[in-house]
Amino acid sequence: LTNCTIRGCRDGHGLLISPLDNGSENGNLVITHCNFITNGWAALPTDPQLHQIYMQNSSNIVEYCYIQGVTNVGGGTLGIHNFVSDGHDYIFRNNFITNCAIGIGLVSRQSNVFVYNNILTGNKSWGVSVFLSTAASILNNTLVDNGAGIIIKQSTNIFVENNITTGGSINNPGGIYLYTDADGVYVRNNL
Repeated sequence: LTNCTIRGCRDGHGLLISPLDNGSENGNLVITHCNFITNGWAALPTDPQLHQIYMQNSSNIVEYCYIQGVTNVGGGTLGIHNFVSDGHDYIFRNNFITNCAIGIGLVSRQSNVFVYNNILTGNKSWGVSVFLSTAASILNNTLVDNGAGIIIKQSTNIFVENNITTGGSINNPGGIYLYTDADGVYVRNNL
């Protein structure tokens, strides 16, 4: 998917990538130079969170995209939400993500994930959230004025290196949060 704009989808995701009807994955997708803007804007407060990009399969790249969410509905919209059990081999690089509930969310036993050179700003909660993942690298990202910076929870072998985090709310003053259930997390050279 190249050079497209998906904007203002009323009550759905901007882009949903899910397994094929027979359950097999349709991975190895590259999403590049695209704009995802204010999708899910009419969701009801009781609706689940929607996503600008929602991935339920493995081996995808999202690069050079502008992603702008909506925070005035339900729990808000997520920028890039990667949710698939035992998913692997993802790259999220050189994206600008703003006004989402969470900028980039890695959830549900992900492995071999690279998140680098992204700018995440003005997101309601976390800039980057890593949960139930292993072998992920969060590198060279700039996180400014999000609710909080980077969170690592119930994850192993995570590298958090050369990121800049600043700003945040009173309850979450930015920075990098490592829960006690995170194991083998390497944090180096972050500001």
